[in-house]
Amino acid sequence: MHIKRHGKILERTIYTPNEFIINGNIVEILIYNRKQEHIATGIVSIKHLDKIKKYKWSLTKEGYILSYLNKEYIYLHRLITEAKPEEYVDHINHDTLNNLDENLRLCTNSQNLQNHTKLPSDNTSGIIGVCWINEKNKWRAEIQVNKNKIHLGYFDTFEDAVDVRIQAEAKYFKEFKSDINNIKMEEYCENN
Repeated sequence: MHIKRHGKILERTIYTPNEFIINGNIVEILIYNRKQEHIATGIVSIKHLDKIKKYKWSLTKEGYILSYLNKEYIYLHRLITEAKPEEYVDHINHDTLNNLDENLRLCTNSQNLQNHTKLPSDNTSGIIGVCWINEKNKWRAEIQVNKNKIHLGYFDTFEDAVDVRIQAEAKYFKEFKSDINNIKMEEYCENN
């Protein structure tokens, strides 16, 4: 069958179990695509090896490690944290391949979104929650908390608007705040 379909006998098939590489207290999970090309490496704490080795792991389009067993999808991060159906699991550093215990935390949907806010495609300032208002000739800062927008003020300088937005993230989002605005502001300061 392999020769007929691929012109050669393949070392791996879609049924070949994942390879697990133990590196100290970390287990690397090698992930392959349908063509059996290595596409990603996930990591977990060694204490979870017995729990995860019975599954065949793959990668979703969004970058999460997933298995399918008995007509049920099983996400690696949910299996490790033993999350209940109503709970969300946050990858603290945004790396969905890093499923070490210290990178995962249970949270609400709102908290998960706070940490994983991405820059909207129509954003022109480069900072989430900061935009230029032509009518006022000022920068506006705002933040969304529990689906409610909070106006933080109008500012003469971009830096002041960003500073107020970052302070609001610390106040409202606490440990779930994203570092994206801090990083973008550092890049802005380096270039200006």
